[in-house]
Amino acid sequence: MLDVQRVSTETTASQVALAQVKALGQFCATPIITGLDRAYDATWVWCQLSGLSIKGRLIRLKLNRCLYRAAPAPTGQRGAPRKDGDKLQANDPTTHGQPAGQQVV
Repeated sequence: MLDVQRVSTETTASQVALAQVKALGQFCATPIITGLDRAYDATWVWCQLSGLSIKGRLIRLKLNRCLYRAAPAPTGQRGAPRKDGDKLQANDPTTHGQPAGQQVV
């Protein structure tokens, strides 16, 4: 641990973590590897860190966090097309399915 900062009421823990990683990048010549706990907003942090020269990112998600696969193509039937694909939840193995591009043998 290099730095400990208090999170003020005007910022979130994710914003403070991003500022710390950016500041570290200014002083470090080698690639940075970040590891963040599940308390951070993983999607927002991931997107913000994507623009930085970071070698690796490890962000742990909450077990009950729901993610969704890509939405299927419109069916041509009446009504709005689906905006989300099938549900993927870490603590429910029935939602895991097969990774894209792999077949069951």
